[in-house]
Amino acid sequence: MRDPKLSAFAVMPFSKDFEDTYILGIKAVCDELRITCKRGDEANFSGKIYDKIIRSISEADIIIVDLTGTNANVYYETGIAHTLNKFTIHLCRSIDEVSFDLRGFQHIEYFGSIVSLRNELKKQLEWASTYMLTSKAS
Repeated sequence: MRDPKLSAFAVMPFSKDFEDTYILGIKAVCDELRITCKRGDEANFSGKIYDKIIRSISEADIIIVDLTGTNANVYYETGIAHTLNKFTIHLCRSIDEVSFDLRGFQHIEYFGSIVSLRNELKKQLEWASTYMLTSKAS
């Protein structure tokens, strides 16, 4: 598989409604592709959560954002990722749940299906990995 490791940071609501999405969908696909994946609530830290989130977004190669439910924190962190020109993959259960300003971005619309999410996310991450590792090599 890949030698130089890429890292991903998942931006999504911290809610039981999204546990399967993260663990069985996002994290499982990243593990399969040997991409290190973290979410803001996974690591111990000291100081302000805001500082940890910004640092995590800054340090990650890929940002995976689930815009389902128009969570204010998720939108704020997505704006930070966009401002930092991070490679961002947008997810949503339905595009109808995404705010107008972000509908112009490509989204993986998974309709609550973890199987659909896994298949489409894997394609995006494989493409992103090839692109990013080629860019790093040049």
